[in-house]
Amino acid sequence: LDSSLDFLKKSMPTAMRIFASVKSETPCPITVCEGKQWLSQLLKNKEIVQQLVESGVDINTPIPGPPVIEASMCRHYDITLYLLQAGAEYRNAYFVNVHSDTIGLLGTLRLDCYYHDLNSKRHRQKMKVVEYLMGKGMNYWEEPIPDYIQEKIKEMYPDTWKEFLEKY
Repeated sequence: LDSSLDFLKKSMPTAMRIFASVKSETPCPITVCEGKQWLSQLLKNKEIVQQLVESGVDINTPIPGPPVIEASMCRHYDITLYLLQAGAEYRNAYFVNVHSDTIGLLGTLRLDCYYHDLNSKRHRQKMKVVEYLMGKGMNYWEEPIPDYIQEKIKEMYPDTWKEFLEKY
């Protein structure tokens, strides 16, 4: 864990110390940057996330939002799935966007509708998260796709947008 935290210290210019809750009630120092960039850096390194989880970090502590939501928002679906399998809360995990809309985990997955193609590794990882959530009774296919995303997809795929949305 210490070597991974050293990696974080070196990779981030403005460091500050926060404490994440640990199940043993012993604080676990995590070195982070100001703003959300630190979280994106942390959540894209699965090895660090695994070490933190194995050390007992409470994976439902919002820093600044639920880690499973943050990982999904950053499109790190392998880590999103890992956190879910490790017991992350997903039914009541959400964030509030700039329009004051409350968006849950399924909504974060829908926000990624036009950032990668259907044959990409990232899409396959995303579909593993979808499959996991389906097994827990959460139906991704019933989650509405925001209008602005539908419009963007229509622009990107003018002849095949309906088929694209059915698969996405």
